Amino acid sequence: MRYHKLYSRWLITCLLLLPAVSYSDTSSDEVGSESFKPSFNKPRSDLHINGFLTVGVNHADPEVTSTNESYRSDLSFDTKAILGLQATYQLTSKFNVTGQIVSKADKDWGLDTDLDWAFFRYHLTDDLTFRAGRLRLPLYFFSESAEVGFSYPWVTPPSEVYVVPLFDYEGADFLYSMSTGDWIHQLQVFGGSVDTEILKASTTYGINLTSSSGPWTYRASFLEVNDAELNYPTFPQLESSFEIGDAIDYYAAAAIYDDGDWLLISELSVLDTGSSTVLFGKNSGYITIGKYIDHWLPYFSYGKSYTTNEAPSQVLFELPVEFPPFSIPVYSDILEFTTTSYSLGLRYNLNANTSVKFQWSHFTDFDGTGGRFFNLRFSNSTTDVDSVDTFALVIDMVF
Repeated sequence: MRYHKLYSRWLITCLLLLPAVSYSDTSSDEVGSESFKPSFNKPRSDLHINGFLTVGVNHADPEVTSTNESYRSDLSFDTKAILGLQATYQLTSKFNVTGQIVSKADKDWGLDTDLDWAFFRYHLTDDLTFRAGRLRLPLYFFSESAEVGFSYPWVTPPSEVYVVPLFDYEGADFLYSMSTGDWIHQLQVFGGSVDTEILKASTTYGINLTSSSGPWTYRASFLEVNDAELNYPTFPQLESSFEIGDAIDYYAAAAIYDDGDWLLISELSVLDTGSSTVLFGKNSGYITIGKYIDHWLPYFSYGKSYTTNEAPSQVLFELPVEFPPFSIPVYSDILEFTTTSYSLGLRYNLNANTSVKFQWSHFTDFDGTGGRFFNLRFSNSTTDVDSVDTFALVIDMVF
């Protein structure tokens, strides 16, 4: 039984902001092209509710922590748990409102619940849409579905590119769809401000273009952040934030090939922080190759990420210690890192809205920096660890 092309479902899931649609054939055992199977909405209902769920277990040797994920040295069932609900209410044929709440489990099953999205959408024409409210910064190809595990082949998106936190912003965007020959394009222009625990920026704007034809999809994007302040989540005892200085520029390009037999995904990104001494620039990229075998998708990924600033070593900040009362200088060298990764994974689709995945990843070539893992970079064992192995098994659902 042929496993249908995954990209069609990924594109739909990446556009979670769209109203829910009814699944076309619930009696079929084959995987359909729609990624969400609504369980609450009725035909022609003004209210559409969708959701997603991820549960799993992971393990690392040694224990590591990064921006968007953590792996413990024992079997951990809590750090992969995510539950999200999205509701869209259709006020008129052209106007609707959308909200999305996401709960994530942290260590020892503590819950972190956030209102990720809250915006309205107005269709100015058949091809032009305006949105305003709280939206997701479109840094990556899978930005808007990065928490929806069912929408991509991996256990989590490759950390080389997806290491920058997934920031929401308050602002607006325009989405314009058009076609040229066999190509379908979507242009997005956006702007607003960011106000999170890690990053605060009064001005953020950017543009991206996604183009698709047959099995190919390409995406190019640009983002600029101005007047930004950074907080280091690793050190909550610090009361002050750090002005980044120059504007932050982010450039990214992505390509996907999916013909129903073979799958190829690649993303490249450049983070340019100018002469900032509190946030270093970064070059990143990965490539994933997979082969469809009925409901199975085995895949291999290779990734590389490294900082680019060559600033002189200096005291970044002083870390206060209560007992005895003194401070420890922390130097800017901790911002430097380099990492290479190799991953083998296997995805199996149980049905049209549930998948099981297993992935082993080997991170190496740290060159004494601790790689992208915070707990290694900010510890005395940085130079002692040059490789990390992670293992994860997850179940992803959409409903």
